[in-house]
Amino acid sequence: MSLIRTSYIFLMVGTFYSASLLASAGFNLIEIIPKELKASDIELMQLYARDELKGKKDGTVVNWTNEATSNFGSVELLKHFDMDGKNCKEVQHHVQLNANADNFSLKSVLCEDSTGEWYNVQR
Repeated sequence: MSLIRTSYIFLMVGTFYSASLLASAGFNLIEIIPKELKASDIELMQLYARDELKGKKDGTVVNWTNEATSNFGSVELLKHFDMDGKNCKEVQHHVQLNANADNFSLKSVLCEDSTGEWYNVQR
């Protein structure tokens, strides 16, 4: 197998993995996910949306930084709402990649289960 083909396959698998991880986390994937966004970034995005916004008012913004990737961003609590009898919130993720001019945004929805844990949902 040629080096170019091997590199292409590796890139496609990595892109698919990132996209799958984001989709499973409840993100709306409207645009192509940059390769600079790593699994550890996604985990921080989820953590801040789930835990750091607990009990906060709509409009609250929290910032995160991933020292391992140099990526950073914020999570904004857009609104609380009721969906199928569950307490839910919609959040907007703003991500800055490698301190470059490259940035993008994603929205996600989280709902609270009967034990008080937040989980991401697809809408």
